[in-house]
Amino acid sequence: MFNLNKHIEDIRAFKECTIEYPMLKTVINDFDELRFNFKIGNNQQCMMLTGDTGAGKSHLIRYYKSKNNEYNSNRGITIPVLFSRISDKGTLIATLAQLLKDLGQFNTPYREKLSSDLSLTESLIKLLDKCKTELIIIKEFQELIEFKSVKQRQAIGNRLKYISEKTGIPMVFSGMPWTKNIMEDPQWRSRIIIHRNLEYFKLSGETCGESNSQIYIQLLASLEDELPVKTTPSLKQHDIAFPLFAICKGEFRQIKLFLEKSLIQAYRDNKQVLDKETMNKTYKNIYPGKTSPSDLDINKLIVWQSISESDFNCNAEHEYDSMIPTIFEKTPLSQILKKK
Repeated sequence: MFNLNKHIEDIRAFKECTIEYPMLKTVINDFDELRFNFKIGNNQQCMMLTGDTGAGKSHLIRYYKSKNNEYNSNRGITIPVLFSRISDKGTLIATLAQLLKDLGQFNTPYREKLSSDLSLTESLIKLLDKCKTELIIIKEFQELIEFKSVKQRQAIGNRLKYISEKTGIPMVFSGMPWTKNIMEDPQWRSRIIIHRNLEYFKLSGETCGESNSQIYIQLLASLEDELPVKTTPSLKQHDIAFPLFAICKGEFRQIKLFLEKSLIQAYRDNKQVLDKETMNKTYKNIYPGKTSPSDLDINKLIVWQSISESDFNCNAEHEYDSMIPTIFEKTPLSQILKKK
């Protein structure tokens, strides 16, 4: 552990770094445009941001929030971007109380017990104006759909629409892929102008005219630039990039986490480089007894690519049957490379 202590800051810096890959840049530009439309008084607009677990939604939102943090002035605290969530209690009052709490009103547990939803709504509208809020981002929005009665969903949904209309503040609803089902309601569909979906990285096909494998390699190049040690060979080399994809199935969070664990392993071994041997050791520590993809001939490597995102069955008889997992397709890497 002694060897790791002196590297804590380097490890933390990599852990917290943000890679502005193409879709992330697109979403950040969307957020900025929503705020700009609010400032010039355009019609209030809303946005939906969806994606599977580990696709990078929370990472992206935290990054944007960190670039637009609250600050104090002679007129009080300003919170340009409010980051909140649907209350897991599933009630309108609890959700309003959560929004107030995230705006800095610390007596919300007391108010939640004694106040009406109308009183909390009016307080929220006034506080949003006082804090000069320009954008509201609500995460875990799929919880508006999951295990809530129709009455609960309508109450929360209608109140959020009312708040957005009264204040003119655009809202971003972030959640799992099935969050998009909320747009089956014509009222939501007319307000949600933008829908972006963060997908797992792929090696086959293309996105917006650019090869998906090239987008993935660009991601690794950016991650390599953030590593506080040299990589040998480069992450961009096929004998590193493709086995790494096979390990993480294209999931952004897992790619970053595996590199973080490999960095820690390198420091533990007193190395100043992150090499293939260290990555293999990391893999075998995580998956004891299994053969590391890096040890296989690249032409015999099997990769798994997402072909269908996770979903939610509202009509399932039991809660444990309601979750439909992400579906991955097993493909020989040689087949993908042959197509290229």
